[in-house]
Parts: sequence; C-alpha cells; structure tokens
Amino acid sequence: MTGTCVRCGRRGAVELHHPTGRRCRGGPYLDPCLEVALCHGCHVAEHVSLRRLGIDWPDTDDDLVAHRVRRAAVHADELAGAGAG
Repeated sequence: MTGTCVRCGRRGAVELHHPTGRRCRGGPYLDPCLEVALCHGCHVAEHVSLRRLGIDWPDTDDDLVAHRVRRAAVHADELAGAGAG
C-alpha cells in the first residue's frame, strides 16, 4: 500500500497501524476501523515504544477501555514529537 506516513510525512510504502491494538496476540483488533498509515520505520518505532512502556498487550485483568486510552496516548505523543522537529 502506498501513501503518506502520518508520523514522519514520508511518501511511499505504508503499513496500517491500529493504535488501540489487539485483545491478545493474533486476536481481533479492539477497534478494527481505527487505522493510521505509518512507514515501516515509524511502525517499528511505535511498537518499540509500546513494548518499552509495557502496554503492547493488555494484561488479562486490564480494563480494555483504559488500555485503549493508554495506547492512543502513546500514539498521540509520538505524533506530537514528530511534528516538533
């Protein structure tokens, strides 16, 4: 798929990222219609940030709404940082 990365503005090949994630590995997306286009490098960086913060996957006892909000906040922070340069 081609388009523009919402994080760095690079045009070319993009991957669809689901900011609110999945319920579990290989499971359904929590919000399947919520997608953003990221180049491969920015997509990897986004997932590295989520893993570093320990919110790549919800804990079994996590409130899924709170999990979605935490992940969306990371995405928003990444976008804000990308635009600051």
